[in-house]
Amino acid sequence: MNRCLTGGADAGWRELVAAEYAIGGLHGTVRRDFEKRRERDARYCQAVGQWEDRFALLAEMLHCAAETAGLRVAFARPLFWQMASGVLAVAVVLLAIALFR
Repeated sequence: MNRCLTGGADAGWRELVAAEYAIGGLHGTVRRDFEKRRERDARYCQAVGQWEDRFALLAEMLHCAAETAGLRVAFARPLFWQMASGVLAVAVVLLAIALFR
């Protein structure tokens, strides 16, 4: 998923955690620690901003594709974001496994 959204560029761990944060997959202590790092280091803010832009574009593309196909998509449902977060988490774990082998 990262390669599709970034045009084939490999992301570092900062970008992968920023993607988790942007989609809402970080919770509790991990989320608070990430937010503290964002306050101290602008690279985290930039990475989150880039992922938020990518996800917004992806959501818009999905919405347009659904409209073209005559389908109705409701992005406001919490289940959608939970599923999207789960898919992203699995993708991040698989990417991390692939990178560190």
